[in-house]
Amino acid sequence: MSVLPLPLPGRALERLFTPGIRLGWTFHDGRALTAPYREPQPDPEAVHEQLAERAGSAHIRYARARRCSRRPR
Repeated sequence: MSVLPLPLPGRALERLFTPGIRLGWTFHDGRALTAPYREPQPDPEAVHEQLAERAGSAHIRYARARRCSRRPR
């Protein structure tokens, strides 16, 4: 079963999308609440260096854990 919307008489549809006060709801523009970041953008080279360092240390820790873990027989 489908229900078709009733056509709005006259200019009611146009008035629906015009600014102004409406009874029962309030429009809040989400973009008005956003603020720009206060911190500068990160340096891509520094980020890549940090990631490489973390990956290297994770590889070393994983290799150490595999050596020290008990293997099933």
